Amino acid sequence: MLEVGNGGMSVIEDQTHFSLWAMLAAPLLAGNDLRTMSATTKAILTNKDVIAIDQDPLGKAAQRINIQGTGEVLARPLANGDYAVLLFNGGTTTATITTTLSAIGITQAGSYSMHNLWTNTTSTTTDSISSSIAAHGVGLFRISSAGMPSLQPTPTFSLTPVPTVSQGQTTFHITICPHGLGNCGDNVSSSSGKNTAPLHTARAVTVTLTTTSAPVATVTGTVQYVPTSGNFQGTVGANNLPSGQYTVTVKMDGFLSKQIPGVITASQGQTITLPSVSLVNGDIVNVGQLDLTDYNILVSCYGTQVNTSLCPAQFRPSTLSPGADILDDDGQVDGGDYNEFLREVSVQKGG
Repeated sequence: MLEVGNGGMSVIEDQTHFSLWAMLAAPLLAGNDLRTMSATTKAILTNKDVIAIDQDPLGKAAQRINIQGTGEVLARPLANGDYAVLLFNGGTTTATITTTLSAIGITQAGSYSMHNLWTNTTSTTTDSISSSIAAHGVGLFRISSAGMPSLQPTPTFSLTPVPTVSQGQTTFHITICPHGLGNCGDNVSSSSGKNTAPLHTARAVTVTLTTTSAPVATVTGTVQYVPTSGNFQGTVGANNLPSGQYTVTVKMDGFLSKQIPGVITASQGQTITLPSVSLVNGDIVNVGQLDLTDYNILVSCYGTQVNTSLCPAQFRPSTLSPGADILDDDGQVDGGDYNEFLREVSVQKGG
């Protein structure tokens, strides 16, 4: 989550923070109080040119090109052939940071435009990319052939208020890719059996944090479907969670629980972004496995039987609670759900 506008950083450092997130293609989640933010903070958070770098459809994060004392150069290719280049000065005094077109991956000779995304100025170069950078500041440039316009995608960015985090509350940002929904695919294929317009766009999620000895906390929250990324995202908060290392397990109704790979280090009162996790679909009765009970409900509710006594009332689309549905969440039980279940049934835990 972004710290822009939360105090403790200068305007230059806020721009640096926002630029680094954009270069890494990280989610741009405003963490400040949107009700009271200054015009300067708003200008940083809504810089459409920087947001376009973050949301570039190629989705390739920047790589560090070189280190120059306290300075660094990062670059990432963009979908239309342009390059984003970041010159970062980590020192305490102004410094000149320099790189070249060939160093960032542009091998074709010619004249290229350098558009500075913070000063909104443009210059041209045939090789050198150089700028005087303030302490803790950056120069963020979009490099494109001078002979043709840069085709920047129109970014979408909404300032969604983030709930105030109480002192001592540890917040976890979660990204979930549930099989059969959005762009999440399933066990057979990353592109099969998906519904990109699920009916239930808000889903309850349960997160369990465990040490080597025993579960420490189980917290609940809500994740929201994000159409642009085809997954579900949200936050959960754990009050007074001791700082330490945890294994984290995520559960959403209708899906098998999944332990996030690795060990997560959490500090009390901080916000931790968890790695994205995919969940196996088909646990209709939420018992932690896919079995004949799930299959029988699926068959009993198939097609026109869904609104008859053969289908248990709690699984009929007309009576489903918010966030619940059978498999692909399109309001009907059909061949898509049946095939999705068969593709998932080979995996019983964690998928």
